[in-house]
Amino acid sequence: MLANDSTATATFTFLGVAIYFSSPLWPYPVTSLVSLDSGIPILLDLQDHNSTPVANGMGAATVNAKVSWGVTGLNNTNHTLVVSVGPSKPYAVLDTLITPGLTSTAKLVISLSSILGSLVFALTAFAIWFLALRRRTPHHDPYDPGPPAPNFRFSWGSGPRAI
Repeated sequence: MLANDSTATATFTFLGVAIYFSSPLWPYPVTSLVSLDSGIPILLDLQDHNSTPVANGMGAATVNAKVSWGVTGLNNTNHTLVVSVGPSKPYAVLDTLITPGLTSTAKLVISLSSILGSLVFALTAFAIWFLALRRRTPHHDPYDPGPPAPNFRFSWGSGPRAI
């Protein structure tokens, strides 16, 4: 982000314990004003003082990226960083913000999701197996004798008899 309006701001809200501001460096004066959680604003100098200065304020960056500012040891809660144009400065630059996550929490989330995923898969497989088994097995009441046997009278002989 490049802002040349003196009232422009960029607001970034994050959950974490640290934040870093990384930006290229230029051979001419470039600044950004940062304020974390409504704290005291800090003016960041993003000029590469090891290069030959350029008078017209134009040209490519001479250093690709460098962490110019950072805060660690924050409480793991929501934080707000505001980046703006410094007083009497022509513009502000915002390139990269880095908010590292908590490693142990990430491992715990992965472990819990793996366990829950495996459990859901196992329960689904069992339900499919159980329902398929019920469809293949004929349903009989063990105490139902079935329909009554037919009552036919017949005799063994060679034809009709006369009485």
